[in-house]
Amino acid sequence: MAKVGRPTGAVPEVNNERLVALGRKILSRREEIGLTQIQAAELVGVSGVGWQNWERARRAPGALQLAEIARVLQCSADWLLGLSPDT
Repeated sequence: MAKVGRPTGAVPEVNNERLVALGRKILSRREEIGLTQIQAAELVGVSGVGWQNWERARRAPGALQLAEIARVLQCSADWLLGLSPDT
């Protein structure tokens, strides 16, 4: 009998509401500071598709990636995660 479930190495599911909120904040902050997706992706060190996946709430960035996103977007990781009202 075959196992059913997440494939080996798959990213665990993330609360969809939180992921959508994170994607919206990444998108709005990127636009606010005047970066294209490609520019932001290069500064963080990911592909353009990787960046799009974050903005479109298809994937969640890892902890180190989140720190780099916050640095590039000149905001706090806490703000991106909805833990602080201030950027």
